[in-house]
Amino acid sequence: MEFAATVALRVIDAAIALFWLWILVKSLLARRIGGPRGFKASRLERPGQYWFAIGVFVLMVIHFAGLAIMGQHLDF
Repeated sequence: MEFAATVALRVIDAAIALFWLWILVKSLLARRIGGPRGFKASRLERPGQYWFAIGVFVLMVIHFAGLAIMGQHLDF
């Protein structure tokens, strides 16, 4: 049972990481948070807000990809 739960959590974490990666790539290509019809200002209108959001997206991708690879806990 524990193995199935671990696999399920890793699959879910991988899916969430891919979702955040999709949002990140879409935002970078459109130069607007959320894509071409995004809900926030573009890179030229509010560069601080744009780059902060991009940084958050990168952190979310790293976080969930790390959970998918390493698991929910570390065994020392």
